[in-house]
Amino acid sequence: MYGVSEDLDLSFLEGTSLVQVRLGQYDIQFHFHPRGEIGVQGELEFRGPSGAVLEFGLPEALHSSTNLGVVIGVVLSKVSIRPPRSIVLRFESGHEIELFDSSESYESFQIAPGNIIV
Repeated sequence: MYGVSEDLDLSFLEGTSLVQVRLGQYDIQFHFHPRGEIGVQGELEFRGPSGAVLEFGLPEALHSSTNLGVVIGVVLSKVSIRPPRSIVLRFESGHEIELFDSSESYESFQIAPGNIIV
C-alpha cells in the first residue's frame, strides 16, 4: 500500500474533460483533455448523481460496464483527497469515481503528469 498523501495536489485535473475510458485486461485508463491520465489497477467505485453505487470492484470485474461511458465528454469539476485511502473525481453531471488504494503489494493507480503512484 503506497497511500494517498495529505498534500497531494490534483487540482490540475479540475476543469478537464474525460475524453476516453480504456478497458485493459487488468486496468482501466481514464484520459482527460487537455491534460491528464489516470491508470487504475485497484478497486474503484462509480456513483451516480444521487450517490447510488453503479459499479464497484477491480478493473477486470468491470469489463462489461456500460455505466462508465456516461461521463465521457463531461468536465471533471472537483478532485477530493481522502488520505490515506482514496481520491474522488467529481464530474459536473454529479457522477463520482472513487479510486482506492486497495492493494498491500501492488500499485492501485497512477496519475500523470507528475508520475504519481498510489
